[in-house]
Amino acid sequence: MISAEQSWRTKVALRLGLIVAAAIFCHYGFWLNIELFDVSAETLMLGAALAGVMLGPVWGAGAGFAFGIAYDLVAPTPLGLGALTFTLCSYSMAYLSGLMEARYWWQSIVYGPVGMLFCLVLFASTGELLGQEFLINEHFPRVLWVNIIYAVILSPGMWAALRFAVRVPKSSFSRQLVGIS
Repeated sequence: MISAEQSWRTKVALRLGLIVAAAIFCHYGFWLNIELFDVSAETLMLGAALAGVMLGPVWGAGAGFAFGIAYDLVAPTPLGLGALTFTLCSYSMAYLSGLMEARYWWQSIVYGPVGMLFCLVLFASTGELLGQEFLINEHFPRVLWVNIIYAVILSPGMWAALRFAVRVPKSSFSRQLVGIS
């Protein structure tokens, strides 16, 4: 028999898979075609950063890995670079969010740009160490600033989607999960 905890974990995993699939579809189908100052939004990086904040170190790192693999399949960088850096970014953001509890949608406007900045710098630095000379160049500061603007705009929507993924039903089990007596 499936316990309430296993049922909850299965629902979260399915919802999270749906959110990751929708983010991938929107990223490759829509956001890559819209450019501001010749820079497109790195929505998968934003998703990885906010997943760490919303889902914690274990689930967030798993979601960051999924976002990173999806990024790696199309990006002209070494396979695994996105998965590694997005996972590290998600885990780091989960740790950072432990310092200030993430409850409200407006906090996404703080966590989104910080996570985007960290993930972009980590991705470009790691890529440079692996021999990708084109990641850090004279256009890199513009890429950072424009993606921070994108993060401020897109973070509340990604926050709402991830909130849907971890929505806990109102039962005695869920109160134990959240720590409410």
